Amino acid sequence: IMENTYGKPGFAFPSREEVYEQIGEWVAEKSQKGIVVLGGYSLGKAQDLVKCLNEYAGITPIAFDDIARINEVYVKHGVKLDFIASDSQEAEAELGKNFVAVLPMHKVAPALAVRLSRHYNKRVYTGVATGWAATHNYGVDAAFPLTDHCDYAQLMEFVQACAPKRIHCVHGFAKEFAADLRKRGFKAHAQGEQPTLQDYSLNLAVEAT
Repeated sequence: IMENTYGKPGFAFPSREEVYEQIGEWVAEKSQKGIVVLGGYSLGKAQDLVKCLNEYAGITPIAFDDIARINEVYVKHGVKLDFIASDSQEAEAELGKNFVAVLPMHKVAPALAVRLSRHYNKRVYTGVATGWAATHNYGVDAAFPLTDHCDYAQLMEFVQACAPKRIHCVHGFAKEFAADLRKRGFKAHAQGEQPTLQDYSLNLAVEAT
């Protein structure tokens, strides 16, 4: 059973280390000029961003909303994350500077930048971290292709390494990926699809050669 969020040719991601360096350099530069706000999913991606800012930019960001509470769980279980909870006294002092903040993905948008800029009378730079940065325009200053998912080539590599007898594709570009797998001789179908006799005949012919 395979998840296929990016199971379509054209999705090819750089290494995580390369993306971390891009984020760190961008934030370090922009934070000298104004406020920086980064968006990521509250569980997983936001903690990745905090760690990235710590290690690649030497920055301790302000964590808003549920992100700070989730960060505390990580810290409790031994993951080192340096951050400032938005409801703390330390955050009040930090908000008077050119602060860097990590917010939930859906809250980082041009309208937020306008409001913050008016409130603090500073330039505000917005960025998001998601694999969809490769194809989507989020209307922010920077979008970084940081994802835990495999890209197309990695998905294919996984299938070839496992050499499964049958493959059930779910989520994302499942139909497209299943069709590509069938062309390569694998018995594959997407969720909601029923394998056809033609599919199996094709695979049997491939196996016989």
